[in-house]
Formats: sequence, structure tokens, C-alpha cells
Amino acid sequence: MFDYLESHALISDDTGYQIRKSCDFSPEAVKQPSQCTKAVEEAFKNTNFFDLYNIYAPNCFNQSVTAKPKPGSQCMLMSPNSPMTGSSATRISVEFGKIDHPPCFRF
Repeated sequence: MFDYLESHALISDDTGYQIRKSCDFSPEAVKQPSQCTKAVEEAFKNTNFFDLYNIYAPNCFNQSVTAKPKPGSQCMLMSPNSPMTGSSATRISVEFGKIDHPPCFRF
């Protein structure tokens, strides 16, 4: 996910580098170092203002839309061969507290 954000200039090269250098997204990782946490928080701070699933779409200004996503209203679509399937994607969401519901997977 962070490679995608960096390659589309949605996060800075420095933030992407810090994430690659300090984060361990392997299933064996129990706790991330503070450098990783700071870099991931920076990445999420920089991506709060657009839809990560459709970065070219205009912002929605519909008054009936809630500011915070409703549980189950967003879904991560991933290939079963993606390195981010299963526990890794859920770990990012839960560990960094940015999504209050688990991603769903459709294959």
C-alpha cells in the first residue's frame, strides 16, 4: 500500500523511505518501532483528504455523507497473491487505528 502511495506522489519520498526502512509487516512482527509508527501516521495524515481507492475521483460534497466511514462501507479489494492479504492488511488497519472495521477480501 505504501509503495503505491509513494509511486503516485501521495506521500513524500522521505516518508516512503522511512516506512520501508523501519517497518516490519511480517506476520512475526509483534510491535513496530517508533520511527515506523511516526512514518505511517505521517502517511495517513497526508492521505486523509481523498479516496484511497479512487485517487482521481473528485471529493464528495454531498451533505448526507458522514465524515467518518460507516463500518462495512469501504472494502479493500486484493488479489490472493498480494503480499498485503490477510493478516498484514488487517494489522496495518488495527495497529495504527486508522480503520475501525476489518477490511473485507474478495477474490
